[in-house]
Amino acid sequence: MMPSQRLEIFKTAALCRVFEEECFEQIKKGNIKCPTYLSAGSEFIYSSLSYRLKQKRPLIFGQHRGHSLYFSFGGSIIELIDEL
Repeated sequence: MMPSQRLEIFKTAALCRVFEEECFEQIKKGNIKCPTYLSAGSEFIYSSLSYRLKQKRPLIFGQHRGHSLYFSFGGSIIELIDEL
């Protein structure tokens, strides 16, 4: 795997982790009141999977703890923030 490919996977995983950390802070502050299952710790799984499968356009279903899955496959940060 080329360094540029690793960097792309890392950027996606980092975005997922930063979002989860901020989400956790907002839960602690009481700004997010709905039950929220964080996906911190699984961000490299989803970012690697999405990188390898991006040409195939697979149908993937995430039951819970799906924030990293959602972002890795191109989900919108703004739309997820609005939902939370």
